[in-house]
Amino acid sequence: MLSEPGWSSAKPSSVPENAFRLINGDDLGYKVFDYYEQELSDKPLRYILYVPGNQGTINEPEMFNQEGLKDVRVIVVEPPGVGRSTGKGFHQPSDWVLDVKQLLADQLPKDADLWLSSYSQGFRYAAALAADEELGKRFQGFIPISPVGGAESGWRMFRLGYPFWLQLLFFLARHYERHAWARHPLHLWLIWWKTTIHHRTLWKTAFRWYTRMHASVDRKILNRPGVPDSLVAMYRDGFAQGGFQGFIENVVAAAKPWPAILNNRILPFPGIVWSGTEDRFVGKTSGRWIAGKLGFLLQELENEGHRLIYRHWPDIIQQLLKQRPKQSTALPHAA
Repeated sequence: MLSEPGWSSAKPSSVPENAFRLINGDDLGYKVFDYYEQELSDKPLRYILYVPGNQGTINEPEMFNQEGLKDVRVIVVEPPGVGRSTGKGFHQPSDWVLDVKQLLADQLPKDADLWLSSYSQGFRYAAALAADEELGKRFQGFIPISPVGGAESGWRMFRLGYPFWLQLLFFLARHYERHAWARHPLHLWLIWWKTTIHHRTLWKTAFRWYTRMHASVDRKILNRPGVPDSLVAMYRDGFAQGGFQGFIENVVAAAKPWPAILNNRILPFPGIVWSGTEDRFVGKTSGRWIAGKLGFLLQELENEGHRLIYRHWPDIIQQLLKQRPKQSTALPHAA
């Protein structure tokens, strides 16, 4: 049964979002989630750089299971044009790497251990971070969770078994910059979405449709009390700067070819791809393809869907923190 969204409870996150001022005067939106009891622990703090999935989901870690997490600081960074991050126009994800490096120089001790993780579409940005030579020497390990990969090729998305609506979305994104016919559907869809998140009845209808796109195991998560309210507040925050244009820019960026620097790169750290066998958004074949291309291990969970991160966040972090640079892995070729 759908939890009744109560607009009065759709409040901003309890964790403040910060805007880091970059050298060029732009801002980079980020949040810090601390999982530790400072007075009870003398262990060094470990840092995880986390790239969220859908634009505007910087608050989502508050809804994850957090049981047993300690001595960890998770830094969540937002793509350009979303939330508090200044837009960059139509960019390559690699353009965003310099911004993140400035943030890390400000937030982390020079000798701090650093791990990388991403969820869903955030994998495209995390891969650009992983390919950076300077950051590559610092990362201890990388776990992509329910990753979206191969969006630069329509034929590859078809072969990997992506749902039709997602294939259509990225088809329009690949042609957005060159053809007006690809722009109008995306503009109309995002105008409708922005209207929906500010209208109670429309949101209830849209949320029912949205949950039906998920596997039954994911619907149990989305229908928990309070989740619809949290999601509507989260998406409103995502439109705080840049409007729907920032959302479009990031979908377009995710559909662009891999930057040349990713070709034949050897990563100096290990990785594990987490995916669920019941994932209706990307399908388990996407996780298998990405793991094979990167030379990563594959953690495939039975009876789990796209939102496995909600239940398994502590397990993922514990496994991530066990990784150390002992093996080399290759990034995928540009299509």
